[in-house]
Amino acid sequence: MRTFMQDNDIEEPRESDLAGSEPGYRQNNRESGLKAAIVFSQDGIPDETFIPERFIKNDWIQVSFQTLSLNLLLSNLYPSEQPQYCISHGEDDSVVIIRSDNQYIAFLLDKAVFPVIDSFVLDWLQTINVRQLKSMLDC
Repeated sequence: MRTFMQDNDIEEPRESDLAGSEPGYRQNNRESGLKAAIVFSQDGIPDETFIPERFIKNDWIQVSFQTLSLNLLLSNLYPSEQPQYCISHGEDDSVVIIRSDNQYIAFLLDKAVFPVIDSFVLDWLQTINVRQLKSMLDC
């Protein structure tokens, strides 16, 4: 598993991967690649979970905690370096944690839909608010 925490660590998309993340990419295809989400307070405490009942794989939750804990630790050690997102790549899924003003949201993304986490995907994830998650994930 690889974890990235800086803007310069975004993978450059291969030409074959671009179809999934171009600005014209259909919204419902993106949403089908969003498997689950957890909202954390700015201290790293889980506030809300959005995990569909049909989804039984939960090892990503531990990865989210570990990634967010590492992010919080590094942010405390280096206050001038405040990453806006963290990415952990697994075999079939990626966990993307987006930082906003007062919370973090961990998104579990299907690698079949999102083979590369690029700036288009990050921009889309940053537009999702907590109210939208419940309807998007059928929770």
